Amino acid sequence: MLSLRSDDTAELDLGGAPLIDAADANGGGDDRREVALAAGLHPISVRYLHRRLAPALQLWIEGPGFAMRPVRQGDLVHE
Repeated sequence: MLSLRSDDTAELDLGGAPLIDAADANGGGDDRREVALAAGLHPISVRYLHRRLAPALQLWIEGPGFAMRPVRQGDLVHE
């Protein structure tokens, strides 16, 4: 499961397709989506429109064997 938490507008694409669109979460939101991924690399893109004083954007992940937590360095691979 992936969760995108923001204080403004945020979107997340996975594999080139929209997965989370938190455009209506103005004032804070936590939009979650469950997705089954095959082994291998999956392109991810996060867009964030910041309009307030203190920016807040977090990407959380949950999977087999671990509870929901913020994405850590090493959870995502960039090549």
